[in-house]
Amino acid sequence: MLTVNGLQVAHGAIKVLHGLNISVEQGEIVAVIGANGAGKSTMLGAIAGIYRPSGGQIVYCGRNVAGQPAEILVKQGIVLVPERRQVFAALSVYDNLLLGAYHRYRSEKHLLPAEISRILEMFTVLKGREKQAAGTLSGGMQQMLVIGRAMMAKPKLLLLDEPSLGLAPLIVREITQLVRSLREQGMTVIVVEQNVRAGLEMADRGYVLERGLVVIDGAAEELLVDCRVQNAYLGRK
Repeated sequence: MLTVNGLQVAHGAIKVLHGLNISVEQGEIVAVIGANGAGKSTMLGAIAGIYRPSGGQIVYCGRNVAGQPAEILVKQGIVLVPERRQVFAALSVYDNLLLGAYHRYRSEKHLLPAEISRILEMFTVLKGREKQAAGTLSGGMQQMLVIGRAMMAKPKLLLLDEPSLGLAPLIVREITQLVRSLREQGMTVIVVEQNVRAGLEMADRGYVLERGLVVIDGAAEELLVDCRVQNAYLGRK
């Protein structure tokens, strides 16, 4: 479904990605892990059309989409859930969900109430809170909300940036179960995580990034017991 070949991205004079290569198959959950500053979020931003690559290809469903703007890529099914949740704090839960379908509003307005109802059935912690201001929700609820908002865009490829950030372990487990349930619905997911254990426990395969390059890749269960990953990220010797 997605092949990233030799991706290069710079922020001003600072080169962040130095020829990154990853691939994602239809229906997979792929984790991209690494320390802060490794280039994980920049990679997602380039795939989602937020950052314009300076080199390389992003081949999505057989077409090179590198450099296309985010609003075009959303319509093609690439949807990003940003780091730190970024809800519209003053708007209600219902309106936050509705905004996820912004690009579909004119043509499919009549379908949206039923879709929001389905999202609320899936995210039961939000049910009954439709009129509540999103900014007053707990961190875990806000994370559920932004994933639900992304699902309103009808994604084929869902990009999750640090979904466990700042959440209690119990909530992280709920997010992990939620992400796995998305795969059962046929969705393809790339999840970026600094929390290495959380990221790999969600995923089928994983990539480890350091300084803008892939340094280790493999099945998620193998990476969890890989001594290099354990020594560098899980505090084991």
